[in-house]
Amino acid sequence: MNSYTNSNQLPLEQQRRHLEALLQTPSSSGNGLSQALTQMGKGLVHWLTSGSQPRITQIQRGDTEMWKVYDPIDSQVLYFDHEDQVRAWLDDRHNG
Repeated sequence: MNSYTNSNQLPLEQQRRHLEALLQTPSSSGNGLSQALTQMGKGLVHWLTSGSQPRITQIQRGDTEMWKVYDPIDSQVLYFDHEDQVRAWLDDRHNG
């Protein structure tokens, strides 16, 4: 008799715990190769999901709020004083 249980038959909470256990990163005492593969996997997921969309963050420089824009297409970091400037840059980027 096969002891395999279809995951659709397990309670949702038990499925969640099982998935979390599978996704947990190895402990610091774990195998170096395992840790390296985990880091590579995380990097690959980040690379695949980041795409070519700019990453925009609001930052504080001294007493001044600024907008930092990273453009992955040109590998540029740009800084703007106002949100309107960021919007204008985005318009130029998409329409230009």
